[in-house]
Amino acid sequence: MVCCCAFPGCANRAYSWSPYRFHRIPLADLNLRMLWLSVLRMDVNTPPAAMKHLRVCSAHFTDDDYIGKGENKRGQLHLKDHAVPSFSLVNFTFFTFFY
Repeated sequence: MVCCCAFPGCANRAYSWSPYRFHRIPLADLNLRMLWLSVLRMDVNTPPAAMKHLRVCSAHFTDDDYIGKGENKRGQLHLKDHAVPSFSLVNFTFFTFFY
């Protein structure tokens, strides 16, 4: 199953060749989860079970939202604990269809 970004209007999908990383909505921290849901324009009372498969792509985060490659065991980028998706997007692409 191909994962798609839950951010309103985003058409990014998680293919094997996709340049984007996809992040889960934080379920453990209630305040952070409410921030994410408000940015995603979702009801803040959405039950955690309904968010299980939702993801937000890396186009909605800044470089400051990530832990650097040298700061974790595997040398990978991970979101900081307090990171929240942003409306100001650097790599965001809108697809326009003409009929």
